[in-house]
Parts: sequence; C-alpha cells; structure tokens
Amino acid sequence: MRNKPEGDIVLINQSGRIYGKNKTQISNILSLKCGDIDMDGKDESVILGRGGDIEIFKLLDSKLKSVYFGKFGEDIMPISFLIDRGIFVLAKGSENNLLYFYEYKDNKFKFSYKEEIDIDGNGNIYKFNDMIVVSNINRNNMTFRRGKIQRLDVFVIKDKIKRVYNFGNRPGRRYAYLVRNIDDIYDIDGDGKTEIIFKAVGSGDVNGQGYKIEIYGFNRYLLILNRVLTSIENLMDF
Repeated sequence: MRNKPEGDIVLINQSGRIYGKNKTQISNILSLKCGDIDMDGKDESVILGRGGDIEIFKLLDSKLKSVYFGKFGEDIMPISFLIDRGIFVLAKGSENNLLYFYEYKDNKFKFSYKEEIDIDGNGNIYKFNDMIVVSNINRNNMTFRRGKIQRLDVFVIKDKIKRVYNFGNRPGRRYAYLVRNIDDIYDIDGDGKTEIIFKAVGSGDVNGQGYKIEIYGFNRYLLILNRVLTSIENLMDF
C-alpha cells in the first residue's frame, strides 16, 4: 500500500496488481499506516495529516472506501502514530513531546489520556510486544555535533508511562559514527521472533541521503541486563 503525490491511496498485491484505490482528502500527509483500529478483525488504512487531521479507509465490497475524515477532537501537532486498540499519537509539546491515546468507537475518536515523554525534537513510535518504542534523531544536533543526537527508549504504559529499556542515547562527537533510526519492528524472517530494523546513516549525513539497513534480534539475557541498568538510570534521574 502507498499514497501517491496526486493524493491517491493505492492497495497493491504481491504481483503488483492494483486492487483498491481512492483519493484522500488530506493535502499535507505526515504518515500512512495499517492496523485494526476498530477491532473488527480486519486492518484499516489510516492517513495522518500534519495539521492533526486523520482519514480512515476500509476495503468494503472489494472497494477502498473512506469511512472517517476529521480531527481527533483537539488541536495537536502530530509527529508520528501507531495503531493499537485505537491510536497512539506522538505530538509536539512546549518542552518535551506528548503521547496521546484515543479510542476509536462508533466511528468517532474518544480521548483517553496523554502523558509527557522526556524526548524533544522529531521522533517515531512503534509497537514492541506490550510496550512502545520511541525512536528520536535530532538532526539539528547532528549538524553541530552537540547535545543528544540519537535516543531510543522503550516505555510500558500502565497507570502511567514508565521507561523500561534504553536502547541508545548517543551524544554528539567530533569523530564520524553511525546514527540509527528505526524503520520498523516485526518478524522479518518468519521465525516467530521479533526483529528490529534500522536505517543507519553517517553522523555527518543530516538528510540521511545515504544509508544502510541493519537488522538486529533480541537477546533475552541482554534485555534483562538492560532493564536493570535502565531502572537504576531512572532512579538517578528522578
């Protein structure tokens, strides 16, 4: 599935045949993702605009149809989103980013909660088991090689958002190195285990025009060690 510059949303099968097509009403598209947003057992296509508008497409009677167009109900500046029993939206705040969660029921969004996340700048969010991964690269810091350039934190959401893993907190340095941003998290080789896929760019490549793909698996024992060290770090930051 992809969205075209002309404003079309197109469903394409593995053979390259188009089996669904429609036009989106959103002119300034931020992101497009798929997932079961209404919990009916079938995935929908969700388009998020930079102004906080959202459109949902559903394949009905072999036709791709728009079933929702509007806003969440409040004025937010979205950065990224993911679909999970509704929709999580990472948005810009006055200092740090904010994570919103909206339920989607009866063809409308209902605000559930929002929490501040100690990450500024642009970022992406992904689902990892029952947790949320927030990946962030500060390109302005890459330019001047100062401050935090790369952050990769994993949060669990219960009564409040709590950071449980720290997968990378890269400060600026004068020498060259790779900066890694998440491209996706899923079982890429079909072995039943989740992998994490990175786009790795050089620290001097601010626009990310040249990159290589890196794929990593998760080691249970290293995850336990990381969780212990992250808990200590959280206590020291408190």
